[in-house]
Amino acid sequence: MGSLLVLGLLGYFVYVLGIGASRQKQLGATTTTTYAVVIDEKNYFGNSPVSHQFSYSFEFTVAGKKYTGNTGDSNCQVGDIIRIKYVPANPTFNEKLDSE
Repeated sequence: MGSLLVLGLLGYFVYVLGIGASRQKQLGATTTTTYAVVIDEKNYFGNSPVSHQFSYSFEFTVAGKKYTGNTGDSNCQVGDIIRIKYVPANPTFNEKLDSE
């Protein structure tokens, strides 16, 4: 029973790493840019129990379907319009572009 738990945790860890690597690889390949609006959905940073720092999410639409992402930028405010990039085949893979 204990070895099944260890194998399950190891499998999950490998899966999460694989998804992150795939996301970064796809975002580094062919992407499309568009504009998104910052929405009132908070994403707390890792040390948030101490500092309570967060960033807001953004929302954009592709082919009539809404997608969200994390700005990762504590300077963004609700209602801001930001430039983002996303993978056309999988818009859930998206990120905010740096300001120009």
